[in-house]
Amino acid sequence: MDLKHRFHQAHHALTAAKNVLVISHRKPDGDTLSAACGLMTVLAKRGIAVQGFCADRFPDQYAYLPSSERITDDPSVFAAPRDLVVVVDSGDLAYAGVDRHFAALPPGIKVVNIDHHVVNTMFGHVNAVDTQACSASEVVYRVFSSNGEPIDADAATCFLTGILTDTNGFNNPATSARTFAAAADLLKAGARAQLPWKRLIRNRPLPSLRLWGQILARLKFDERHGLASTALFRSDFSAHAEDESLEGVSNFLNLYLDVPVVLVLKENADGKVKGSFRSTGRNVAALAERLGGGGHRLSAGFSLKGRITEREHGWTVEAD
Repeated sequence: MDLKHRFHQAHHALTAAKNVLVISHRKPDGDTLSAACGLMTVLAKRGIAVQGFCADRFPDQYAYLPSSERITDDPSVFAAPRDLVVVVDSGDLAYAGVDRHFAALPPGIKVVNIDHHVVNTMFGHVNAVDTQACSASEVVYRVFSSNGEPIDADAATCFLTGILTDTNGFNNPATSARTFAAAADLLKAGARAQLPWKRLIRNRPLPSLRLWGQILARLKFDERHGLASTALFRSDFSAHAEDESLEGVSNFLNLYLDVPVVLVLKENADGKVKGSFRSTGRNVAALAERLGGGGHRLSAGFSLKGRITEREHGWTVEAD
């Protein structure tokens, strides 16, 4: 089945529904939130009842996104009557953080899976998965645009935000001619490009800048493996500098360091360490998969139980 047909299937399911639940993945980034908000904006203006869900708290800096007020972390939304569930930017339900919540859904409810990750398990009844897209936001945009669905300035602002954040401002290897073409179309539709630049890139609070200082101060380079790595510990975080402060760190280092591979390790409150790989050429997805994770060829991640330990040329994760 070709991608155009999958996009048509997804569009038909979305526009035929009456009550939709849209799911962003846990530990949300700009792409999953923007894809969800843009999708909800389009559906709401069609008169379709729509609700968003994310297992983790909605980051404050994305509150400018239209429809962001529709997203909740309250799992009771799974018990409400629905006729369609849409999952955006997640390779599987576990990554989205909703695998156990799906038990509360009505039997036989239709699931649409919209994503761009190579490791997607095709878990939906409809799978609009475009691995050549730079972001899930680009895929949602194409689901609508390829089927003649009008995209207004509000939805365009959401989709452009997702593209900007997932490509690190058109700077990572996933950026292509298609990416720029999509961005141009969104600007023509009225996307407010100044908002993501101001709210997400130029307007970083002081605690975030201090946190980035820690990241740079701890950089290590393993010449044998061509790996630059850095680490962040639980003790580094304040109440005002959590995951949202770290969005884009891996992409930033990959852009400015002249090394084959970058690895950022971060200790989470759940006793696990999250690792984010970025590469300018090497296949880091294969490496992440060996560690129980996955992702794209040049951008991948994993999560391991344990704590970060310093080594002479880098950092390791050791079990407690």
